[in-house]
Amino acid sequence: MAELRHELLIDVAGHVADVMRDHKVDEDLAEQVGYAVADRLAANWGGQTISFPKDSAFKLAKRDRMIYAEWGQLSPPQLARKYNLTVQAIYSILRRAKKAAISERQDDMFGFDDR
Repeated sequence: MAELRHELLIDVAGHVADVMRDHKVDEDLAEQVGYAVADRLAANWGGQTISFPKDSAFKLAKRDRMIYAEWGQLSPPQLARKYNLTVQAIYSILRRAKKAAISERQDDMFGFDDR
């Protein structure tokens, strides 16, 4: 169990740093913020049993939904300039948004609407 806990905190630190880098934050600062967030989570939530819903990966930020909606009218490089992101970050958002859209359609098709 301790191994999973450490894996989760390392994963959180990495994701936070990646998001910071996507927003053009300095590499060292991005890494420091990632570890600071992981440390804060450990300090505030340590000892608690937490369960994350599996569909949490499909919850999209408003900005991400807007990017996905505009994808047909604007190219990924144009979207990157408009939203001040890297082209790679745009592709990552588009992949997540596409998965979410497919998941929502499948849930509706089979009558799963627990949102």
